[in-house]
Amino acid sequence: MNFFLKKSIISNIIIKGMLSSFFRCLVGGTFIVSGIIKGNDAIGFSYKLVDYFQDGALAYRVRQIFGWESFSLEWLVEYALFLAVFISVFEVVLGFSLIVRAKINTTLFFIFSLLIFFTFLTLHTATCVEGFYKGIKIECVKDCGCFGDAMRDSVGRSLLPWESFIKDILLILFTIPIIIFDR
Repeated sequence: MNFFLKKSIISNIIIKGMLSSFFRCLVGGTFIVSGIIKGNDAIGFSYKLVDYFQDGALAYRVRQIFGWESFSLEWLVEYALFLAVFISVFEVVLGFSLIVRAKINTTLFFIFSLLIFFTFLTLHTATCVEGFYKGIKIECVKDCGCFGDAMRDSVGRSLLPWESFIKDILLILFTIPIIIFDR
């Protein structure tokens, strides 16, 4: 085999590894920080979940899109604290798993699934218009709660819904090279 061909193959492997490591650390680190911040104020995060579980918050959108008039998320209100703790721990575990490449296919599946879900959730938050839908008052969640009070303490405000949506799109884009290089 030609020396230059071997060198090119080795360089290609090193560059792919470095890119993959960079994106794994970036996405994994974001998940870890987000999970720790949410876990640090699990009660506050559970209040945010309750806001989303109200019939006028997220459920009306499902009714509107799919015509499923009996759809409701209010039954999840009583599990909000459990879900807040679970989601926080899950994000931290996924972040660490991604960085160290543990169960990489499973980790990537859950990370990508969460990112898709969060993207639709933040898009809903960003495009929500208060009013009424079939007699139910639509209550828009103004703050997604992505990084808790940490953003408020550091920059004076939380991420706006459109900023959070863009963050989610960027994280999806950053996850694609990981899927390509690490599967």
